[in-house]
Amino acid sequence: MTTGTMFDIKEMRHELNATYLNVMIALQVKTMRLSKNWSQSDLAAKADTTYQEISLIESPRWKHWPHISTLLKIAGAFDCAFECRFRPWSEAISEFLCDSQITTAKSFEEEYAILSHAFGSSLEPLLVGRSDSEQDANLTEAK
Repeated sequence: MTTGTMFDIKEMRHELNATYLNVMIALQVKTMRLSKNWSQSDLAAKADTTYQEISLIESPRWKHWPHISTLLKIAGAFDCAFECRFRPWSEAISEFLCDSQITTAKSFEEEYAILSHAFGSSLEPLLVGRSDSEQDANLTEAK
């Protein structure tokens, strides 16, 4: 099916996807870092990486992707989730064209009241009363 758009050409779709991800990751990391008044060195220390790595990640023109483990460490520093998933083009194109996403992610602590309201008492067993070894065992089982 031809629609007469850049999405008709496979290479252009994939380039748009890569560019969009570079820009969004760079924008989110920088926006969230600045919202906490952290320097790149502050974030690097909290994420157990270097300020050079943070600087590169915050550059939307950088073409070398950070390792997912680095992005997970950055998410940990911000105490927010990091999502990486495959999805159909229909979802991606809709997001590219109609992106109204917020460029920051609230920490777990900032969202606790919202989560508690949404999940009620079913959230509590996930958060309290477990030892670290029980949590590690559950993570191992999930893998």
